[in-house]
Amino acid sequence: MRFTHLLKGCRPEPLGRYLQGLGVLRLVGEQADIDATGHWTDTAFLLTACLSQDELIEFFLDRYAPTPMVAPWNKGSGLRRGSKSKAAEQAVEAAETSTQVRFKDLRAAIVVARHILADYPDNESFEAAKEQIITRARSEMPDSALACIDAAVAVTGSGPVYPHILGTGFNLGRLDLTANLLLHLNEALGFRDPRDPLSRSWLMDALYGTEVVPKVKASTGQYDPGHAGGMNASTLDGGPSLVNPWAFILQLEGALVFASGVARRLGSSRNNVAAMPFTVRTTASGAAHLSEQETTKGELWLPLWSVPATATEVRRLFSEARLRWGGSTATRGVDAARAVTTLGVDRGVVAFSRHVIAERLGQNPLAVPSGRVPVRLRRRVGLTGALDGWLRRLRRIGNPPGAIRTELRAIDEAIMAAAIGGDESSTADFQAMLDAIAALESHVRSNQALRDEIPPAPLLDASSWVPLLDDQTLEFAVARSVASADEPAGDPRCRASDNSRFNTVWRPSIRDYLRGTEGRRALKWAIGPSVEVDVERSVVDALCTIHVAHATNARRVDGVAGAVTVMADASWLPREAIEAFAAGLLDDRRLGRLVRFLALLSPGLPEANRPQRHVDDQPHLNAVIPAWRLLAPVFHAQTRSGITVPLAPDRGWPSALARGAVESVVRGSLNRIRSGLGPTKALDPKAVARGVDGKRLAAALLLTPSPRTLNNLVDSLIVDARLRPEEETA
Repeated sequence: MRFTHLLKGCRPEPLGRYLQGLGVLRLVGEQADIDATGHWTDTAFLLTACLSQDELIEFFLDRYAPTPMVAPWNKGSGLRRGSKSKAAEQAVEAAETSTQVRFKDLRAAIVVARHILADYPDNESFEAAKEQIITRARSEMPDSALACIDAAVAVTGSGPVYPHILGTGFNLGRLDLTANLLLHLNEALGFRDPRDPLSRSWLMDALYGTEVVPKVKASTGQYDPGHAGGMNASTLDGGPSLVNPWAFILQLEGALVFASGVARRLGSSRNNVAAMPFTVRTTASGAAHLSEQETTKGELWLPLWSVPATATEVRRLFSEARLRWGGSTATRGVDAARAVTTLGVDRGVVAFSRHVIAERLGQNPLAVPSGRVPVRLRRRVGLTGALDGWLRRLRRIGNPPGAIRTELRAIDEAIMAAAIGGDESSTADFQAMLDAIAALESHVRSNQALRDEIPPAPLLDASSWVPLLDDQTLEFAVARSVASADEPAGDPRCRASDNSRFNTVWRPSIRDYLRGTEGRRALKWAIGPSVEVDVERSVVDALCTIHVAHATNARRVDGVAGAVTVMADASWLPREAIEAFAAGLLDDRRLGRLVRFLALLSPGLPEANRPQRHVDDQPHLNAVIPAWRLLAPVFHAQTRSGITVPLAPDRGWPSALARGAVESVVRGSLNRIRSGLGPTKALDPKAVARGVDGKRLAAALLLTPSPRTLNNLVDSLIVDARLRPEEETA
């Protein structure tokens, strides 16, 4: 017959309660019922075994044989006579002289440890030989003690490595875990004297959480921050640290499950932190209790599985410790979050309990619970991997400027929010992510030493990213149109400028002006003088400056003196959106921010994905700008049947607009339309130009209207409408 135990004393948080669940399953599986299984619920650990509740309690009280945990390399272990800790020495002596069969492995380990330490009688030789003592312990200790050594320390070519789960080799600040374990074993089981009368109640509380029982004054270590004591631990100053002896025993027994992963993985890994099972370097993002300046040792991402598993299967889970991102084991907290949301974990694991090991209460570490992350597929989070290589290069910089550190943290926060925040990643998370990337690239661009070492950020696939970033606002549509504009390629009406230097010099796109780059796919920093623009400070000034610079470098059009080509392949915009911008009705500050980070995307956009916006339900955004309506067909090189002269702007027109000479540009455009299309309706250039901001108009003329809009604008200007083309589907 099998019994199911709801162990409410063993919970996913804090760390100590989680380890208790592992300890119960490991001990029952190894010493009482090899077929025992366990799994997690939201609030407890479910154990299924052939033991009833009374039999389970009897097993731990009368038959449980503690795993021999001794640490001869630690001063406070109590193994060296004459040490400062008399209580630890007395606990070791009590265990060593016990006659109970259940302690035979513990006695054997103590004998070997004392034999090793006999070769290092004084403090000086002991300190110098610490690594040697660890190596000897690993080779001379009885087999029953190997799991504890493997979980606590591993000797590599670069020295000892300590898995965070057991501090620095069973040492947490001034707390020696092995010495305290012996003290609590003596209280709970009794080495020579009868066990404490409260032992059964402590055990019931540790397993089932049903007993209200006094605890003993002792350190909890890093495992239970809520009972760690210290300042603000109670209404009185300096509340004491309280421990349930059985809880302490079971959590250390559970920590030994990590041994299988440590020994297996440290041998081949160059990153010791990542080699420890489910352990990564700290990412402060997503942990509201951490400050940027707080010292941390790492993070534990502890798996929660919902399918019953035996102790052997759980050991295998920790041995493989599958937490993969980008084709390799996750090394940072943000990578672990992305691994969880892209299914880079073992089947059966339904969530991870995240714990950040922070140094508090002096130098003592505390494993602070930092939330639970469910395993669920979020395909969009996988897109963030395209930036990892570039970000790794920045993180390798020694002592980076403060601005770089700030933006790297902002990027981590945005990625973490996209991975684990809410039911679904929000547009704001991805916008914040790219905004920080754009700011980071700007800092690199302005620092010559960094420019020499770090290239521009890679172009991101627009077809994948635009749906994640699109917040359905006119500002986004306008910003996307600006950022997606590219240099026209293969236009048969165009040839290189008469100025021979334009035959060899790269003609930048708007993206290149915004980012200071050159190239189409593999970007590099532009060489030589470039136009400096600050699109966040003033989007109008920046776009006007870009328009003037582009016209200066543009290719000329055959058949029209002074005429030059314009940029192409941009996202089309409805007329209302462009005129709303030209009238100053949009949020320029937000628009500048959007333009800056949308320039990180690849140029152009498949027609099916072109964002469309309408202002029918936003009458306050309706505007009529006659100057734009007249100039747009010319500045966007409108073509149609019956045209005799190509419509194209003069090279100097954007500069004239920037100077405020709107009327002269209006006159020139009217003349060009009349030359190509015939008579226009009666228009007064002075009236058309009156009150128009030339810089804003020049910026608006960079925005791309649809071919249908351009045709309609031409129809509204010319007298003879017989030139109307065949119906289009713009």
